[in-house]
Amino acid sequence: MRGDFVFVRTVDNVLPDSMHTFVSSQKRVLGGVLLQIEAKIHACLTALSQADDDDILRDGSELLTVRLGVPLPESWEGMARSEKRGFLFDRLNRPLRVCAVIPNGGHPGGAPVWIKTPEGERLRIVDKPEVDLDDEKSRAIWESAPFFNPADIACSLRDFRGRPFDLARFQAADEWYVLEKHWRGEPVRVLERTGLWNGAMAEWNTVFLEAPRETFRAVKKVLDLLEKVARP
Repeated sequence: MRGDFVFVRTVDNVLPDSMHTFVSSQKRVLGGVLLQIEAKIHACLTALSQADDDDILRDGSELLTVRLGVPLPESWEGMARSEKRGFLFDRLNRPLRVCAVIPNGGHPGGAPVWIKTPEGERLRIVDKPEVDLDDEKSRAIWESAPFFNPADIACSLRDFRGRPFDLARFQAADEWYVLEKHWRGEPVRVLERTGLWNGAMAEWNTVFLEAPRETFRAVKKVLDLLEKVARP
């Protein structure tokens, strides 16, 4: 689409016309937070591209750890300046997304969580089929998740020089799961790649922003349209 920003919203979140003004105001909040964080990232990347003095490295590490929730490597203190600069530049120079989350109301779908990776903890959206619910600890964590992912996301798709990112570089190409489904009345096992918000955006820089519960109404079947909509 060659856009600077893209707003993504799941197709099965359906609200009546009377709610559109309220939902639009929440979209502007998502976009405003995205622009604010993007400006800080771009300023830091511009500085890193020109120098690697202590102030720049400190500002970059604070932006990465405090605002984006990405931990520094355990070897950080022993790294040379050039190595620190390279690490910060690589971790900051990525697509950025601000994801709305709402209080968990028991909806089927994904949730924002911390996951462990070989590079450290990461903020991710995880879908239920990705969780080992036979493991008691994993089940307890999943069931206690305070927020739900309504798939309402503002995305920044260009780097600090204005060039579009190659989005394929930032997906989890090796992630998949197996689902039990029915096909023509027969049980089948289906191998699926992880989806847009969890797999294809796995290595994006991610910020979660709590949104009002009223911005979401799941519609999985026609009768769901008859449910009363909560008012803000």
